[in-house]
Amino acid sequence: MPLPKRKRVILLLETHFNYGREILDGIAHYQHVHGAWECWFRPWMQTALPPNVSNWNGVIGRFRSSEDVLLFPPGMPLVNVSLGGSEAPSVPTISPDEGAVGGAVAAAFRERGFRRFAAVGLAERRFATERIEGFVEAVNGFGLPSPPVFRYNQIIRHVEDNFVQWLRVQPRPLGVFACNDVTGREILEVLLKLGIRVPDEVAVIGVDNDLQVCSLSFPQLSSVRTNAPFIGYQAAEMLHRMMDDPAFAPPLRTRVPHLGIHHRLSSDIFAVDDPAVAKALGYIRDHLQQPIQVNDLARHAGVSRKTLELKFEKALGSTPATEIRARRVRRALELLAATRLCMSDVAEKVGLRDQSALSTLVRQHTGTTPAAYRKKHGS
Repeated sequence: MPLPKRKRVILLLETHFNYGREILDGIAHYQHVHGAWECWFRPWMQTALPPNVSNWNGVIGRFRSSEDVLLFPPGMPLVNVSLGGSEAPSVPTISPDEGAVGGAVAAAFRERGFRRFAAVGLAERRFATERIEGFVEAVNGFGLPSPPVFRYNQIIRHVEDNFVQWLRVQPRPLGVFACNDVTGREILEVLLKLGIRVPDEVAVIGVDNDLQVCSLSFPQLSSVRTNAPFIGYQAAEMLHRMMDDPAFAPPLRTRVPHLGIHHRLSSDIFAVDDPAVAKALGYIRDHLQQPIQVNDLARHAGVSRKTLELKFEKALGSTPATEIRARRVRRALELLAATRLCMSDVAEKVGLRDQSALSTLVRQHTGTTPAAYRKKHGS
């Protein structure tokens, strides 16, 4: 009996950034589980196409425009894993939930007491636009005015004078959202040159958690962990189904949740003037696995409960109990999406007494059960 003919797939992905490498990891994992394809892959020249493109069965790549789509025969299955262009190509796209990425950064700065925000992003890049929109929407949700945004093309260094002028007029302490890690590194280099202290005066968080870029920045760059391996796995799964079933109509957009923020030195600060509030916020961060009470915070901060509540209202516009609950919710949702921990272990890691308390917390925040949230958002 002859062996089934192996599918031939073109992979148009770069490897000079972590995002592309991790997408390839996800594709490789899918093939390991479901059977290997014959792949065209040129990491040193990721836009190069094989001869006789029509002899191939499908493509996973970064389609930045409609012109990219026209390189392939009509009807060939294509899956996009990039929002790097200014327009939406008419092919199924799997990407990070970009708006949620920006919202997570705003929430992280807010947790650290920031009340002044700004964003820096590439112009005419959909991923940057959506991330910044999510950031701005979250800041507005705190009851604060829309943060200023600096946009540039390609490299900040090419417009450094304009960027420095923009940066100098921003009030401090300032939480800056960089649309990706390369942008975050460039910002840190400018801050160092200007003698602006990081994170004391300006804190910075990027996106993609590229370990080389983040670790070799000074100070080390905090970053959102996008779930690129899962994006690659889903892209392979989708393409496989498209190649096997011409009638299959995949969704045009699939958003994959992020895996939380890896905080490094560039955001390791609580930007509140009140030392009691700063101490209380630090206690919440360090003891989230414990059943924290407001009285515990007051005792650690060295003030009465009533005084601490007044200080929280003045500094953050919220209460200690609200901050404890908000952090438990965010951490619980991160663990549900990013891990396979059982529900009782998730509850334990966010300081809840049992699985029932976790269910109540998640349902009140999302309108669904922990299991349903994991099924929808989990990797």
